[in-house]
Amino acid sequence: MAEVVQNLHELQALPPETHWFCPCTSLDDYTRYYEEDLLEEDRTVDPAVEAERIRKIEEAQKRKHLVLDAFRILAYNGAEAAPYRDWLQLRLEHWMTTCHICIRVFHASRSLLRQRLEEQYDVEQVVEFMKTFDELNVTRITQGLKHAQAQLASLPESERKIANLGSVGIHSLFEVLSCEPYLRNPTLMAQHFDSPFQLVQTRKKLRLHSFLPALSYFFFSSVESRYSFAVFNWEKLWRSPTRQEFEWAIRRPLFEAMMRVQISSLDMSFVPRFWDGARLIVSKLNKDLVTHSLRGIDISIYRLALEHLQLDSPGFTDLLRTVRHLIELSPTDFWDAMGAIPPSAFIEQIFHSPALKKIFLRQGQEDAPDLGEIFGWILPFLTSIKPQNITPACRSMVHQLMTRNQDNGLPTKARVACFNIALLVLSHTLENLSKERTFATFVGTAVVSDMLDLVKDHVKAIVSITKNLKNPVDGGQPGLVALTVVERSIALDCLALSMRRESIHAGKPIRNTDGTGSEALWNALISAIDYGDQALATYILLGTRSLVGLERFTDNCAIMLPESWSVFRISIPLIWPVFSRPHILVSPSSPRLSHRTMRLANRQWKYSRS
Repeated sequence: MAEVVQNLHELQALPPETHWFCPCTSLDDYTRYYEEDLLEEDRTVDPAVEAERIRKIEEAQKRKHLVLDAFRILAYNGAEAAPYRDWLQLRLEHWMTTCHICIRVFHASRSLLRQRLEEQYDVEQVVEFMKTFDELNVTRITQGLKHAQAQLASLPESERKIANLGSVGIHSLFEVLSCEPYLRNPTLMAQHFDSPFQLVQTRKKLRLHSFLPALSYFFFSSVESRYSFAVFNWEKLWRSPTRQEFEWAIRRPLFEAMMRVQISSLDMSFVPRFWDGARLIVSKLNKDLVTHSLRGIDISIYRLALEHLQLDSPGFTDLLRTVRHLIELSPTDFWDAMGAIPPSAFIEQIFHSPALKKIFLRQGQEDAPDLGEIFGWILPFLTSIKPQNITPACRSMVHQLMTRNQDNGLPTKARVACFNIALLVLSHTLENLSKERTFATFVGTAVVSDMLDLVKDHVKAIVSITKNLKNPVDGGQPGLVALTVVERSIALDCLALSMRRESIHAGKPIRNTDGTGSEALWNALISAIDYGDQALATYILLGTRSLVGLERFTDNCAIMLPESWSVFRISIPLIWPVFSRPHILVSPSSPRLSHRTMRLANRQWKYSRS
């Protein structure tokens, strides 16, 4: 006890206006010191001022540790300890009704207090001590809330606002928002918190400027006033939480919510509220927090999402939004968490969801979910996959979408939407495969061949919505995307041809694949062109732009050419038919377009034949 008494004497020797838990040194000191409080400021840092700020924070840290160690006096019940206990409680009450920063730091230090105690005492002793410590805080807060309730109830409705509450009432409400033992006690919250909390917001919602545990707990609350308060303040906070704020204000509430929705102990009625809260939390995270904080939680939110895809729950939409956020924030963490699960398995899990089937069936109704938002995860998902591995995922995605496009049991609106999304998937994948235009980064002819085979499988459906289009905009967004798929398919094949030539020049021939693998696609596209299809013809020609200047190898001697040279020389004539049918491009109704198309065709023809 002597050491504890010494700590108390040091506290008693401090100037009475020196704050116990923050760097402020007087009651009228409103300086912001902590990083999370300065993030909202656009400030120019003066080295001397910054050094002074850090020094004051370090001094406040020492005072905080001194106070935490002094709390051990609560474990002593003798008459000798009573005056010290009373003084400590009185001074603590003073700072808990004076400084909101002290309140925040004090309650955030609860885990630190427990950690320091466990280093010196048995776990059972620490558990008993923490009960005493928490009861001290709960009693003080409850008294403050009763005071706030009485004060607010006595005011007319128009006067019920935070400005008309005394210091005790204001700070007791704020302290609840920071005190986990209070927030986790549903009886206390219902009996003492909800009423004054609602009364003080009769005219205007309270506004927070930092991340507090209450926000995370309230996301998962069935009490509407708590939930709406949390959403309002979360959306007003423009920044991401710091790692320290995540550990204090987010980790435990999120973990406890996860425990309620594990498949082995599923609270089905809680699932929609869980994914709504998880979406809100994840929306404020950054990559660093995902990697070092979110993934540090014992339950994986990634695996939880995968398991919940099989559930028939209204939370499905928010689940997909959460998945999208996670992929966009850190694709590496997403796939690392998925482990050996391939992209195609994840895609199938989503499309086989009973909740998605219900969403499809509701299309056409007034309250039907927007399929554009439901499928918002798709393009980020594809972007997260390395180009060398993207084709199987694209094939699976297109298969699922086209299957539903052909399902007569679905509303027309759903079927059309699936077809349009499938076009976007093809266009996006083709674009990704064409980005790497050097021999060192090229995806390889096998990947290209597989992708072009996929386009070929659906070429009739793709071309069908381009028929009779003289101008790309005439077909609306779907027509333009279909034309883009055509152009990018041709461009990808031409890129593969260019890479083959470059590899031969470099003396590192690409492993031979079927040189006529894309012939069926070319033939299908060329044969589809008819009078009036200027847009289709133009986009085919646009896809061949990289062929300008690309020549076949010629041999001026009788030596045997390597097989790779022969394959390259054979490949170029496969594309000639597109330039050899100029008559199909002529249309009296659109001479300007057909003339431009003809000029482009003649130029491509000249170089491809040379």
